[in-house]
Amino acid sequence: MNSKKKEISSKPSLTYLLGRACEDCGEPIADQERKTKRHCSEYVDENGIHHNCRRRKYQKKHQIHEDRLLDWAAVQRQTKTKIEETVATHGEFVNLQILEAYGIALNNYITISHGYQESYLEFLGYNIIINPFKQSIKIQKHDKPRSNVDDRTLS
Repeated sequence: MNSKKKEISSKPSLTYLLGRACEDCGEPIADQERKTKRHCSEYVDENGIHHNCRRRKYQKKHQIHEDRLLDWAAVQRQTKTKIEETVATHGEFVNLQILEAYGIALNNYITISHGYQESYLEFLGYNIIINPFKQSIKIQKHDKPRSNVDDRTLS
């Protein structure tokens, strides 16, 4: 019985004529891959580290927003420290020159609301109440934010 064995040809070699590349690392994507593929395939290297270009791209995208939030939180903590120093030195009634001397920027507030003849600027742990008619500025300590207007409990 002499049968000829068919040699199974190997897979065709990959081509890169379309010029597609990974959106994160720039590695070429083969023409034979599905047309919607925009990132490299996930793989584990010899050290056991998982590489996933799709996940890494979105982590970078969201990192920008997280960095901005962390910077804003740092400014709030610095402002709180400056307000505490001001209150310890000058008391709760101050003027604009004192706030400027301590480097308290009134535009770094968390929320602002306006009442009758007064504006309430909420900072971390403190409210600064400005009355332009009496030309007075009062620093008032608070324990919870005023921003939960609908009286929901904060957890």
